[in-house]
Amino acid sequence: MKRLAAAFLTGSLVLLEVHSAKAGPREDFLAHLKDAIRRDDMGWIGSHLSFPVTIRGKRRLVLRSRASFTAFDPALIGPKLRADILAEKPEDLFLNWQGMMIGSGQHNVWVCDVSPDPAKPDYRIFAMIGAN
Repeated sequence: MKRLAAAFLTGSLVLLEVHSAKAGPREDFLAHLKDAIRRDDMGWIGSHLSFPVTIRGKRRLVLRSRASFTAFDPALIGPKLRADILAEKPEDLFLNWQGMMIGSGQHNVWVCDVSPDPAKPDYRIFAMIGAN
């Protein structure tokens, strides 16, 4: 069962999902991504990219650096992708040899673990499908 925790940050009420003790690094990454999407925190998203990042939407982009990503505003992540990320349930995360998919088949982000230590995963976004 999910619980919500309320926190006041810079005068704004922020709701964070609090997971049970069984939550692992994948579920934690999903919770942080959802929080960043809710707050339009492009800085957090930009710091969790694995370059080059492929973005497919109305047009196909390949971003090769964080500077190229920060040139975009939150509109880069369109309403359908936002909705699908926010609707993702931890128990429904899709995993395969490529990594972890968050979202639906048409609107999703792909995430991989870039850490050399399997005990300390470091998840990064390498693709956004249906982004804009």
